[in-house]
Amino acid sequence: MSLVFLSRRSALLFVLLVLLAAFATGAAAQPKDGSGKRLESIRAEMDKGQSLFVAGNYAAAAAVFEAGYAAYPYSAFLFNAGVCYQKQNDVDRALAKFKEYVKVDPTAPDVDKVNQRIAALEAAKAAAATPSADAGAEADGGAPAPIAAPSADDQSSMKSLVVIETEPDGAPIRIYKRLEPNAQFTLGAAANPGFQEVVATHAPANLTLDVGQYHVVVEKFRDFNASEAEMAVSAGHVHQLKANLSQGRFMAFLRVSSNVLGAHVWIDDKKKEH
Repeated sequence: MSLVFLSRRSALLFVLLVLLAAFATGAAAQPKDGSGKRLESIRAEMDKGQSLFVAGNYAAAAAVFEAGYAAYPYSAFLFNAGVCYQKQNDVDRALAKFKEYVKVDPTAPDVDKVNQRIAALEAAKAAAATPSADAGAEADGGAPAPIAAPSADDQSSMKSLVVIETEPDGAPIRIYKRLEPNAQFTLGAAANPGFQEVVATHAPANLTLDVGQYHVVVEKFRDFNASEAEMAVSAGHVHQLKANLSQGRFMAFLRVSSNVLGAHVWIDDKKKEH
């Protein structure tokens, strides 16, 4: 803050009017108590299910993800439960979860991939039900032939929940997935090679995303500036980003008056004579 010195000791009357605006791009803010506790509960359920999945306890992991979705209906729980059922060769339940995922989250970034997964599982199920497959199963003692998974299902295949909020609400958001490790993102550029746009929505947003590196852009909104942030999404977790939008820098207005004409005033040690 500027310091104002008046050169005379007589009684002076001055008025200092300053208009300031703080500039904070993408600054994190603490969530409200209620929403914060809820998010921590969701995170605990997701982490518990992921830990069981990594340990190979797919049945217990599926139960946790099912309970998580019942309490907090986010599509990431559905997909992860489906993967757990697929690991147990429970194709019908896996298909049910993947289909429900597509139904409740039709705009998910990976909806095409999940539909391909569904088609591959249904094809594998149909192939296993052919007479030749039945004959082979009977020759092995009547056990049903296992249905091959259409894709690799390690821990990196598990979905994560990403919560993005802005203050104020309603800001347009675009999320870009990094495709090349050394790609550099330039805000406002016509194109950013090495990145693929995967989400265009408005805050607040609850998204299901694959493992990977992302660049989050909060676009210019009303009289608020654009902002950006990098986000690393790990498997089977809950990630949160909250941005306080800024309105830029403003000039200050300073008025100094005195009941003594001709007084000398110094501002920030710089002498200026009135």
